[in-house]
Amino acid sequence: MGKANKAVTRKAEEKDAGSISRLIKKESFMKSGKGNLLPLKKKDIVEAIRNSAFYVAELDKKIAACCSVIEYGGIAELRSLVVGKKHRGKGLGTAAADACIKEAKRRGYKKLYALTQAEGFFTKLGFEKTGVPPEKMIKYCKNCPLKDNCVEISFVRVL
Repeated sequence: MGKANKAVTRKAEEKDAGSISRLIKKESFMKSGKGNLLPLKKKDIVEAIRNSAFYVAELDKKIAACCSVIEYGGIAELRSLVVGKKHRGKGLGTAAADACIKEAKRRGYKKLYALTQAEGFFTKLGFEKTGVPPEKMIKYCKNCPLKDNCVEISFVRVL
């Protein structure tokens, strides 16, 4: 039997932007309303990487998951959490999210927010449902292609 390589979680590097972009694009909202993530342009991913905001989980030296922690005027949000379909159920999403949670703590945030449909997953990560996300996050929802039919739930984790 062949031995599977161990997953590695690390800060993303600029060379990872293409792989991250492809992962996000596969799960992004489409005009039809399908998908689970807000689309991100590659230049925005590169900028987030430069700001130490993206983390990746690699399996067999290939990026299999990613996640980011973004700031909105003092509010931290866990965003762009995605695991490639063939790698789901292996703990890679949890590993990437944990790296972002640690980064938010390192930066001194007291709370970390998330907008998601994955209630069970985020509850296991220690997040709790909130009523409405902070106003600073809501203003970024205006450009969402599904703003009139939003199915996202607001969560917060005390750090």
